[in-house]
Amino acid sequence: MTPFWAIGNIFFGFAFWIWFITPIIHFTNVWYGKYMPISTPASYDNTGANYNVSRILNPDFEFDLAKYKAYSPLFLGTTFALAYGQSFASITSVLVHVYLYHGSEIWGQFKESLDQDEDVHMKLNRVYHQAPDWWYVVLGVVTFAISIAACEAWETRMVTTLQTLLIQPWWALVLAIVLALVFFVPVGVIQAISNFQIGLNVLTEFIAAYVLPGKPIANMTFKVYGYMVNISDLMTVLS
Repeated sequence: MTPFWAIGNIFFGFAFWIWFITPIIHFTNVWYGKYMPISTPASYDNTGANYNVSRILNPDFEFDLAKYKAYSPLFLGTTFALAYGQSFASITSVLVHVYLYHGSEIWGQFKESLDQDEDVHMKLNRVYHQAPDWWYVVLGVVTFAISIAACEAWETRMVTTLQTLLIQPWWALVLAIVLALVFFVPVGVIQAISNFQIGLNVLTEFIAAYVLPGKPIANMTFKVYGYMVNISDLMTVLS
């Protein structure tokens, strides 16, 4: 169930950004918004046509700056551009809010987790046989190995920058998984108390663009592992 305060927060946020801020930005032609639909998930070139991504890629499907300059900058509709900005703001807010309002509680719960007295839920669950811990360890090792093999065997482009730095070729995969684990508790706390899920999709794209510049396939691969590991862990715990 979604609490009323969360519904109200989302409604007033929607009213402020969509009904008030968006028309101002759009009709004052900020970001050339008047040349595009006010709300659209598509991206456009400087002629108003849908952006042709293939025109800015080289034969290896990597970003070509010269082709980009010769073709067109990328233009986004008003609500799409705002959504990206608000995604960064929401991720930052999650960390700050959870640290300020729930940090001491999380730390206290962590210290008590090894010798905590059983509550009614733990007692009820005693009727079910627990899966051995080594099952999870083995499953984690196997799936991690499969992920490394996938990044190595297919043209994911997650290895090029790494090899030039003389580091192991699975570093980007490890970084994506670590990022998902870092946000696991903060995102989980927000979803548990508000029934509203914050995704790492935009953040992972941004980080991948910095550590793996000019490699869109590697960017999407990094995003899949960073975003989906976080979401799948949350779904497992909440279910």
